[in-house]
Formats: sequence, C-alpha cells, structure tokens
Amino acid sequence: MVIIWIASCTSKKQEASFYYWKTNFKLSETESQTLNETNTSSIYIRFFDVDKKNDSIVPLGLVSGLKNIPDSLQIIPTIFITNRTLLGATKKDVCVLAQNLSSKINKMATINNINFNEFQIDCDWSEKTKTVYFDLLQQLQAQTSDKTLSVTIRLHQIKYPLRSGIPPVKKGVLMFYNMGKLNDTQSKNSIYNAEDASKYISYIKAYPIQLDYALPIFSWQVHKRNDKVIGLVSKDEIPDTTNNEILLKLNPGTFKIKSPFLHKGRYFMQGDELQTEQINKATLVEAAKLLSENIDKTKPHKIIFFDLDETHFKHITHETIKEVLDILN
Repeated sequence: MVIIWIASCTSKKQEASFYYWKTNFKLSETESQTLNETNTSSIYIRFFDVDKKNDSIVPLGLVSGLKNIPDSLQIIPTIFITNRTLLGATKKDVCVLAQNLSSKINKMATINNINFNEFQIDCDWSEKTKTVYFDLLQQLQAQTSDKTLSVTIRLHQIKYPLRSGIPPVKKGVLMFYNMGKLNDTQSKNSIYNAEDASKYISYIKAYPIQLDYALPIFSWQVHKRNDKVIGLVSKDEIPDTTNNEILLKLNPGTFKIKSPFLHKGRYFMQGDELQTEQINKATLVEAAKLLSENIDKTKPHKIIFFDLDETHFKHITHETIKEVLDILN
C-alpha cells in the first residue's frame, strides 16, 4: 500500500520542446539554459524551405551549424513548404519532390551525424493544393517507412476538415497562434487573442489525428504605410528601434519612420509605421488555459514553443514555460 501511494503522488516530469527557426544552429548561453531548465529533450529544427523560383521547385535557406547540436537532444528535421510550390504541380512533380526531399533530409542528417525518428512538413495547404499535398505526404511516408512523418495543422484546417481535408499521417502539431487577421484598423494581437481563438477551439477534440500543440513566444512588427498593412517584419528584419535619427517612438511598441532607409532588403518609407506585437506571460498563460479546457489531456501529447531565441526570454521566463507545461499536462 505504501508503494502504491508513493507512486501515485510522484509528479510527472514535464518536458518542453521548441522550434528552432534560424539559418545557423548555434545555441547561446541563454538558449542552452532554457533547454536545461525546461527539461527539453527534443527540438524541431528547420532544415530548409521549399519554394518556387523561376518556375523551378528549389530548397532555400538551408540551416548550417548542425554539428553544434548537443548529443542530448533528439532532432526532428522540419521542412517548410510554401503553398504556391504545390499549385499546378503534376504527379511527376510530386514524385520528384518527394524523392528530393527525402534524399536532402537524409543527406543533411548523415553528414552531421544526426539520428532521427521523426521528421515534419510545415505547409499551410489550401483547398486547391490539398490533393497534391496529400499525395506528397503519402509518397514521403512510403520512402521513409522507418520514420514517423508529422505535419503542422492550422486552426482553420481543424475547423473545416471537410473543406481542408485530413492529411494522411498519424501525427500532427496544432499551431495555436497566427489566428488573427491583419487589417488596417486592427487593435487585437494577430499572433494570439482569445476572441479569435474561441472561434476554433471547440473543434480540436474531434480532429481524427493525434495532436501535439505549439504555442507562441515570439514577436513581430506590423508594417503600415498610409494606414494600410503592407507586411510583417520578422525578428531578423526589425530595424534598431533605439535609433532616434530614423525612428520616432509614438508610444510603447509603435514607431514612425522619420527618414527613408533600406534594411535587410526591406524598404522603409518616411511616414511608415511599425507596430510591435508580442507574447507576454499573461497572454501565453491565457492561451494555455483556453487550450487546456478543450483538449484531451489523457492522450499523449507534446507542448512545443515557437521559437527558441534568446530575445524571447526577456518577456517569457523559464518559470512561465513550466507553468504552461503544468497547465497543459
């Protein structure tokens, strides 16, 4: 009786996982500490993107530095495929793409002494590309039958499974973010807000694929010109907001361009505005609680955070990550 009692009171060691979305793998001291503090044993590394360039399907942005991966980490190679890559693709195109993908992933893993049991395809497929995409997934799985193939799934694909189709895989990751529409008069956070999340949340339990769950810890800037949204500025493209010669701070998180300049291939015109959207502790915990109420926590699942970057841990602490894990497990 004593042994049974002790076993039942022993708390499960919660593990986090992270996406790594940089083009060079090199963990900073803060990032390494985060992995240790959150008991992280696996990370999803973006190996490369696939896109159309001059009517050819090509790999872009191949990650380097993979030999720097600590031996303690299990790696899930992740490939981002643009939806336009699949538009108009023929059966032959799909066959060649599947062969090229599996070959490229295996070659990168072999060269860098990476043993992996799972790989993931990240694609926001559409109604027009679902047939091609699902064919690609089936061919990939057939060519890598000793590996688990998982895919990312957006909230709109959860809500409209008949329209979007169900990908022919056993495992998916629900991306519980990027749910708000970017518009010219927006006041809601487009990365996560409860109002938009509530439109999708009730459909999760009925989804027929085993799900893991990805939550946001990142930030970006909404780029506006003449009160119109013209794009998003990722963390790698954000200009120095402390430079008072080119930027005027209107309020916390909002800046106006004083002088035109080019930064990392993006043109900022005089009068443009940059509006920062970020995830803080309150928002992340709110998202975790809402998700927790609408998933089956008795089923095996992993909690993944997007993405592993030391800049995010100025706003999200290790303790917050642990709190979210407790909520969702």
